Amino acid sequence: MIQQNKGAIEMKNVMTKAWEIARNGQKKFGGKVKEYFAEALKMAWAIIKKGVKEVAEYPKVVIERAEEFLKSGDQPTKEFAMNKAIHEYDLFIKNYKKTYNFKAKKGQKTIPFEEFVNHLEKLTVDEYVKIMMAASNFAENYAK
Repeated sequence: MIQQNKGAIEMKNVMTKAWEIARNGQKKFGGKVKEYFAEALKMAWAIIKKGVKEVAEYPKVVIERAEEFLKSGDQPTKEFAMNKAIHEYDLFIKNYKKTYNFKAKKGQKTIPFEEFVNHLEKLTVDEYVKIMMAASNFAENYAK
């Protein structure tokens, strides 16, 4: 019974955060709040799921990506820009792991995951985005 209550509270937190994100998006860009809700829900779920994971755990390119989102006007505040960049990074890592596992199964050369994450520190945002897109494309089309 306690587990169910914890899950219900967590889901309530996700929904509350999602509506907050959606309302902020609507205030910044106009339109209807519900138009922002789908993306806001993804972001809120990522925030709640991560809990209090420190930004310092992410490569600096993620912070640079967040700054890019903020400068472009794609996100209303620093917090939302950072949350979007972290969500994007987490998805990228998930896709990279799929790619890594697929290549390992096929006997293709792979670099250790920790080495790859360290390599991210040296990338520019453009290089990072290219690798992120390639990993996403590969994971969607081949590494199932």
